[in-house]
Amino acid sequence: MKRLAPVATGVTLLALCAVVTPARAAASTVSCVVGGPTGTYRVLRLDVPQGSDVLNVELRGGRTVRPAGDSSSWHLAQGIFVLDSSNHLVADRVSNQGSNPRRTVVGTGGTPATVSTPGPDTPFVHTQLDKVAGLAPGSYTVVAFGSDGDDAAPNDQWGGEVQVAAGASCHIEGTGELLDVNHTDFRGGTQASTAAAGIVEGATLQRTIDHNLVVGFMDVATQVAGDASLDYQLGGSGSGVITDAIVPFAGLRGQYSFTAHVQGVAPLVSIVALGVDQ
Repeated sequence: MKRLAPVATGVTLLALCAVVTPARAAASTVSCVVGGPTGTYRVLRLDVPQGSDVLNVELRGGRTVRPAGDSSSWHLAQGIFVLDSSNHLVADRVSNQGSNPRRTVVGTGGTPATVSTPGPDTPFVHTQLDKVAGLAPGSYTVVAFGSDGDDAAPNDQWGGEVQVAAGASCHIEGTGELLDVNHTDFRGGTQASTAAAGIVEGATLQRTIDHNLVVGFMDVATQVAGDASLDYQLGGSGSGVITDAIVPFAGLRGQYSFTAHVQGVAPLVSIVALGVDQ
């Protein structure tokens, strides 16, 4: 995990509260707007003292398709998450778009051999939206981030907003640490994967995340044909199996463990999360 500065001074990272009046809405709304270059994030406190009968969560970033490239900046992962005072997910919107990580990995047990294999994009777009009609009175945490897999240029822009009824307010708070890994980072088991096709059986990844809140998503898929599943344990706060889906999560500090089982065309196991200190 790499520690990232929460504010990029003078450039593109935003967190704004604005009151707007939609043309077809009777009441005004407040928009908490976030965004910036990939590798940045925002943690906000959203106060809704009178509750809200409106809750819209939007993402607006887009990835430029690369006709050729290596394993750097291989995808655009975005997420906006709304959590209640107990740090339970209330609403979220996540998106993962781009290509396979463009690495060839071969090995059985131990540390596999990994080679960068530059090539064109094999585009995919995986999204998920979970929302409720409104919010009860209270204070909420909004976590938002954009990531592309590493620090190398080019860096696409990510962005979005949370929209609630007028009378609410949002304030910047908290720092974080970003995690962005994929199946080519897994070890052990059997793995023979390229951008075109592959098999990942029983390969594992473990990370100890020392932050009191961890928010992100797991994306497990193949493109066109195949099957993909991921066994997970989220820092003592939940476990289960994901099959061919993109799934958001919120967890606590501790050890995060993943075991992948993938076979098919353009295999993908992508885990992106932000560890937050509130």
